[in-house]
Amino acid sequence: DTYPWDGDTGIDENQVFILGLDASATDASVARNAWCSIGGRAERVPVRVVEGRERKSILDRQRDFLLRLVEETADRVSLQKAIRARDYRDLPVQLVACRGRLPQDTEVQLVWGQGIETPDGVATSADRTLGFKVRPAFTAKLSCRRTNARGNCIPVLGMSLDFTAPVA
Repeated sequence: DTYPWDGDTGIDENQVFILGLDASATDASVARNAWCSIGGRAERVPVRVVEGRERKSILDRQRDFLLRLVEETADRVSLQKAIRARDYRDLPVQLVACRGRLPQDTEVQLVWGQGIETPDGVATSADRTLGFKVRPAFTAKLSCRRTNARGNCIPVLGMSLDFTAPVA
């Protein structure tokens, strides 16, 4: 399972991908064998493994995703206890981000590459590709009535402000 989901067309420029795995993966093998393919670039962009406080903070906010993972596993009881205790160390979850800022309105593929290993040394035998699209640039547009194209807004006739994405 992934968050965001495979095919999502509105990922952030600094997106962190959460990957629910069948078994834990070693951080070193992920850093070596996973990468991003960014539309328009020929080279592989390495991933950054998200660790420590940043990892915990993201997983604290994505508890629904973690609980969905628990439903799909045989070892539900110990995973539920870990999630309730907010102890994510032993969960089969990996967080990665493409190194550098992703260009807006661009297709991105996260490649979970051959050779990513579990702590026991079992490695993936083939690449798995997940596709995404980075959201377009955020813009705001002010509209109002004017007496002429170069004139000021007429305040008594109202104004509108339109955004290309929701604003809290």
